[in-house]
Amino acid sequence: MNWEILRKKIYYIDGSLRDIYVKNTSMEDWEKWIDLINTKYELKFYNIHTGETESQIDKSMVFDYWNGKTDLLSNVTIHLKDILIKCYFFGGDEIENDITPSEINSIEDHNRLVDYLKDVSACLGKEVILTPENFSEDDKKLIIVNENGIELDLQDYPNLQDCPSLNYLNQDKIKKDSTKSLSIISLAILLLLIWNIVPIIQARIQLVNDFIPYNIIYEVAKPYIYISSVLIFANITALILFFLKKYLPVVILGNITFCIYVVYIYLK
Repeated sequence: MNWEILRKKIYYIDGSLRDIYVKNTSMEDWEKWIDLINTKYELKFYNIHTGETESQIDKSMVFDYWNGKTDLLSNVTIHLKDILIKCYFFGGDEIENDITPSEINSIEDHNRLVDYLKDVSACLGKEVILTPENFSEDDKKLIIVNENGIELDLQDYPNLQDCPSLNYLNQDKIKKDSTKSLSIISLAILLLLIWNIVPIIQARIQLVNDFIPYNIIYEVAKPYIYISSVLIFANITALILFFLKKYLPVVILGNITFCIYVVYIYLK
């Protein structure tokens, strides 16, 4: 990876900061973000009431400011080794952080920051962007993170995609898109397999026939009932996982279920 390109395009030093934004946030989003920061990161929270620095963000103090119960504004500094991410809790409708580009001086520092952006995006299920200071809608989005998908604004370097050393820039996004596609295929296979539920319906129709003993019909239909129940459960589970964006478990579940189905058909 060419660090000099990242320095020129993303972490250029001109005296300005870079801003990190999550737009259209709610109080629930802020609570999730605070919980993430409190549990996973080293931080220093300035308690405006006591003047002391604490190791955990006090939610009530932040929300009291937004609800007009106090005029005192606290702030927090998140430590990613030598990178300091600052948050001043200005408002509840967006999460805004600041970083100083001069603190990012290597690929390792870049990856460390991107990991933080990915953590925030995954926690909130929202897009996280890195922008120039005082971002407006006309400005560039230098880095865009959607959970594990990453896009970098390197448009002044059109041939970068042909350089093997830079291929990893969108590796996470490609991996996620491929996994999502495979999960859709797995769901389609599961939905096709669920047609195996037809024997259950047929068995129920036969049960109304007074001339065939119930225990005989059940013994005949039992294997189909079992396999159909497994398929129904697998479909429900896979759909839930898909909507939760857990694509890899959907793929694994689809493959396992299909293998069980094939073995069952072969043995029968």
